[in-house]
Amino acid sequence: MENKDNIITKCRHWLANAISKTYNLFYVRCTFFKYRAYTIIWLYPHIGDLFYGLPCAEEYKRVTNHKTLLIGNVKYEKMYRRFGGIDKYHLVKEKSVWRFLGAHNCSCVRKYLRKMVKLGRYIPNDIDLISSEHPIDRSRPLQEYTQLYVYGLPNDFHPNYPLTNEGKKLSDNKYVIIAPYAQTVKKVDLNLFEPLVNSLNGLGYEVYTNAHGSEKEIKGTKRLDCSLDDLEHYAVNADGVVTLRSGVSDLLGALTKTTLFVLFNGYALGKNASVAAYRKNSDNVYEYYEDVNKEIIDDIVKHFNNRSVKD
Repeated sequence: MENKDNIITKCRHWLANAISKTYNLFYVRCTFFKYRAYTIIWLYPHIGDLFYGLPCAEEYKRVTNHKTLLIGNVKYEKMYRRFGGIDKYHLVKEKSVWRFLGAHNCSCVRKYLRKMVKLGRYIPNDIDLISSEHPIDRSRPLQEYTQLYVYGLPNDFHPNYPLTNEGKKLSDNKYVIIAPYAQTVKKVDLNLFEPLVNSLNGLGYEVYTNAHGSEKEIKGTKRLDCSLDDLEHYAVNADGVVTLRSGVSDLLGALTKTTLFVLFNGYALGKNASVAAYRKNSDNVYEYYEDVNKEIIDDIVKHFNNRSVKD
């Protein structure tokens, strides 16, 4: 009886897998077959991933003369269009992006996409997939890794990022933004930030907590609940941003010159995900790879104290 149950369970799994593969192949073929003459660039649904690969698209197009199609999340359309090198966009809602990810996880779909694209290439900007084919070089930041192994560009190519020239002011006074929330790292006790906030207030800074929904602001700070676009512009005029390692740090590292204090706090990719690598001059990016602790907070306080003395 037990063997019979096992056979039935295996048959159900096999049938479900077969139906899933068939549906995924049908979905991908119907959606993308008309773009078989393009190089298809697929971006992972999260915002941080676009900054690794998209800046290389323009140079890739110049070198290969391939037409390019970008598959991405419609909510980041404005961000995508700040970069060059894309001829057409296939932008969908986040749910549909994840549906494509589910299809993309089938090896048969990836093989089909590579065969389908006759004149161009299929470029999945997915670190997990790429690293299974090209083991991650721990001596290189992900920006260089993507450039070399994903787009096949030479080591001496240096991507340009469309810097934000015009900012918005949160206050007429000097201010600092703290972004203590992220889905990519371990949760941090907000009480750890209170000595930093007290020191900054004592130096005359207004301090804002970037928080959304039910997220609480740090004691002694003002709440900043805004879009990524607004955050980027507010950060331009900030005297510093303290942020957990997340898509926000990618955004601000690539598109602003703001002084950043990046707290990795268990971020899986560690030094490979250096935010400083976005900038030719990384003097104003301070990265802390250990879990957030009193020593790290004291070091950030020391930085602002030294700045205050110079001012």
